[in-house]
Amino acid sequence: MPAQRPQRGISVYAAVVAPLLLLQHGAGSSQPASPQAFTSGGVFDVVVFGATPGGIVAAVAASRQLGATGSVALVEPSRWIGGMAAGGLGCTDKVGTSAVGGIALEFVNRTQAVYPKNRRLPHCTRSFEPHVATEVFTTLLHEANVTVLLSMNLFGVGTAASRITHITVGQSTSITAKVFIDATYEGDLLAAAGVGYTIGREGTSQYGESGAGRRPLVNTSCGYGFKAAIDPFGPDGKVLPLIYGGPVAAVGAADAKVMAYNYRLCLTNATNPGLRVALVQPPDYDPAMWEAPRRYMKAHPPAVLSPEVLKIYMIASSGDGIKTDVNGATFPFSTDLIGGSWAYPNGTDSERQRVIDAHVAYTKGLLWFLQTDTSVPPQLRAQMKSWGWCGDEFKDNDHFPFQLYVREARRMLGAAVATETQMRAVHLADQNASVGVADYATDCHGVEMALRSSTSTGSAVPAVEGCIDATNVTSRAWEIPYSAITPTRADAQNLLVPVAVSASHVAFASIRLELTWMVLGQSAGVAAAMAASMGIAVQDVPLPALHAALLRGGQVLSA
Repeated sequence: MPAQRPQRGISVYAAVVAPLLLLQHGAGSSQPASPQAFTSGGVFDVVVFGATPGGIVAAVAASRQLGATGSVALVEPSRWIGGMAAGGLGCTDKVGTSAVGGIALEFVNRTQAVYPKNRRLPHCTRSFEPHVATEVFTTLLHEANVTVLLSMNLFGVGTAASRITHITVGQSTSITAKVFIDATYEGDLLAAAGVGYTIGREGTSQYGESGAGRRPLVNTSCGYGFKAAIDPFGPDGKVLPLIYGGPVAAVGAADAKVMAYNYRLCLTNATNPGLRVALVQPPDYDPAMWEAPRRYMKAHPPAVLSPEVLKIYMIASSGDGIKTDVNGATFPFSTDLIGGSWAYPNGTDSERQRVIDAHVAYTKGLLWFLQTDTSVPPQLRAQMKSWGWCGDEFKDNDHFPFQLYVREARRMLGAAVATETQMRAVHLADQNASVGVADYATDCHGVEMALRSSTSTGSAVPAVEGCIDATNVTSRAWEIPYSAITPTRADAQNLLVPVAVSASHVAFASIRLELTWMVLGQSAGVAAAMAASMGIAVQDVPLPALHAALLRGGQVLSA
């Protein structure tokens, strides 16, 4: 997809008016200060926009690097910190232990210190509960003396001479910094600052990537999809809800579509009413929306709820039961709302809210469908009825996760673009250029559930595509260059981007894990502090000095 370049100095979103909440994490109380404690004109050495795990680590790393005389602020549009790690993703993907060090490993170790030593879990050995992640993140910020501002949407960005001069949040609060870091999942600051970006999938020819572009529509894509055919049309001849009947790109061609989003659900089967909150019928539940899943249930009835329909991972004990992180499974209508993410990356606030609302409605509707619809095998309905929301999680959000799993949105077009070629090469030519190691397969969830012609009947049947065959990449662990988190010099000389990194869709699918983003966040925080202290552009940070500082901080830089 061609580069997207918003007009400089103009916000891409209207502000959402929200109360100013200022938390000064430092010596003394960490209770909210009064709104008057912070006014327009605030000046910092480093400002991080986005309190994702990568953003929190970036702020902590920058503060530690700057020392007692430095000043760092973390600005977050929502009411919460911690992104997916505090928003339900408690079963962390199994990034190679050798690839995770520094503050990311410190976070993992601090969460595990809460639990009994040598505990054994069936799926993820380093799992943690959402509230534990929040507590650890809060402590890290407190110890690092980071100023945290919540409920502060990005309203405007000032730029001059390829530098961000200030950002305006909450409509009228102006914040100035020597260096900024965009740690949002969406790449909102980089877009508002006029930095080039892309959305969707490049074609195979753009970077010579075998896994690029639209993937083949097949019965099952990496195990996901339809193991039996269903009629995708309703009595009116229209495509059923949840199935896409529009045009698709040619195999290997570029498109602007992104992989599916979902919510990672924290459920419990504890019988204590205080620990388990019942799953109830959503007020907007429409049985007609679930006709395609109903037909598939009848065509290919699952034997068990997990792992066929839902992947239910135990993350902790809860009373006489367990607490879970629930993810999408191979069942085509699991927690991933395939195709529901496309309008989100470049959407306005209202457009994004509609996407979020659709995902919430879909997720709650799915759970109700699984426990009540007669098409669901009786044993699965009984299993689903044993689960409920965790009464001790997300208390301020009706026990529902606050963070939509935005697996992929904008990707910066930076000083260099990491691609499948770099993944295959594994090592960088300049070892000093490494800012972290990606150690995961090219993990792309379903992108579209579209129609293809049945090979046996010739009639239209639904199929899922999006999975990038892991065999396309010869090695899993590979080194990520500093140039992947830096914009071009012409775009921005005081901005670093450790989450919406400069990578092709294929390479991004290997990077896009919270622990990897935390690793990149630490590297961005240290580099930002160095640029601020030295009064230089981020592109001019001396790589040998950065490399040495990152090693001192425990980072793993060699694959």
